[in-house]
Amino acid sequence: MARYVEILFRHWLRFALVLIVLPVPATVATVVYFRTYEAATNLWIDDPSTLNANVKVPGWNQYVTPAQNQADALSQMLATKSFDDALLDNAFQNGGIDSAAEQQQIRLTVPLNIKVVPQGTHLLSIVYSCQRGSVCTAVLSATVTVFHERLTAIQKDQQDLAVSFLESQVKSARDHLKASQDALQKYLAAHPGLLLPASYQVGMNPELDGLELQLQQDTSSLTSLEGQLGQAQYVAAAAARFVDISTRTVDPPRITKGGFTGDGSSVRRALVVLAVCISAAAAYLLFLAWIDKTARDRKELEHRLQIPVLATIPQLRLE
Repeated sequence: MARYVEILFRHWLRFALVLIVLPVPATVATVVYFRTYEAATNLWIDDPSTLNANVKVPGWNQYVTPAQNQADALSQMLATKSFDDALLDNAFQNGGIDSAAEQQQIRLTVPLNIKVVPQGTHLLSIVYSCQRGSVCTAVLSATVTVFHERLTAIQKDQQDLAVSFLESQVKSARDHLKASQDALQKYLAAHPGLLLPASYQVGMNPELDGLELQLQQDTSSLTSLEGQLGQAQYVAAAAARFVDISTRTVDPPRITKGGFTGDGSSVRRALVVLAVCISAAAAYLLFLAWIDKTARDRKELEHRLQIPVLATIPQLRLE
């Protein structure tokens, strides 16, 4: 250990350069240049059952909390390129991003740096880190806006599909009912003596009974389908309304970690720079000790040569 200390002090100017003169400005520059900010926004998510038990939201899992449902939906959307493109376009159009070059740079950070964290049963936090505070808040605002638009579009597509299917079924049932009515009227017109009296009993005319039965079945089917269509239209309107009001921003996007050190990630980079400088100094010290074959201590000399030192000559001073 004494050997290393002696080398350290003998070349103190070099080690001061490696350990102080170079690391300090490099560390400060790393903290400032690579400083990142953290922004967050909080959303309040309602449960569809509070609106109507029949309201079904696409992808909604009744066994997890509302916040977890929307966190899962948003995380999946963030994993798609189309959502990220729409998000960045929204932020660019609203002035949060200054240039197309910056937009391309941010594009790489969006899917990685946006964190979606449920804070409870209904509270959902969205956190994003970047190098400019205004960009962080703009990206979060765009995320909430595009997320709401996508939820609305998905809900509308799902309900439009269900309603259009039932509308086609109702139209087909009406055509069948009209055909049954026409068939019965045609049969009665061809048999004027078979006007149905109040005393008519089923079984007296099998052909007429079949026409009446078909008419009753078609009428019942049309009534049932019209009821289903009305219910589907109501649920579609209620679900669209729920999507519109269920996700509310309770805390607008704001910087949560800023200042000189930002969110602390640049400090970690600076510590890496400092560690590299210390490692370089330690490696240089070991190298100097390895190439220095001078014995500077009696015990060291005895250890190297394995023979005792009989006498030492002190350093002479010039008179």
